[in-house]
Amino acid sequence: MNRGFTVIELLLSVAIIAVISAIGISAMSPVNTDKALITETEKYASTYSVGAAGNQMQTLHDEVKISALALTGGGFEIVFSKLTGATTQSGTVTLTTLRDAGTTKVITITSTGAAYSN
Repeated sequence: MNRGFTVIELLLSVAIIAVISAIGISAMSPVNTDKALITETEKYASTYSVGAAGNQMQTLHDEVKISALALTGGGFEIVFSKLTGATTQSGTVTLTTLRDAGTTKVITITSTGAAYSN
């Protein structure tokens, strides 16, 4: 009586595990994209502190883009006063994921420099 596994049985087992792993990883991709959008929104809406010296320029996650920018006073940049945190360019910034344009978050920036999201 033979004991153990044949090479074909081992290859078949590895192939089945690879297929199941690929399905699991691809199913988790939208979750990671949505998480990136939420993280970016929270980062910009909650970490900015009016008048704080540590405020600095931030970059977006690779899966997130700015889909709309509506600012009073025109322009495409929001510059905050270092002393007061106020800005002349208040309005909204809409972030969306690259994979699903229907998934959005809006960051509202007030003239006092406060930022919050939906």
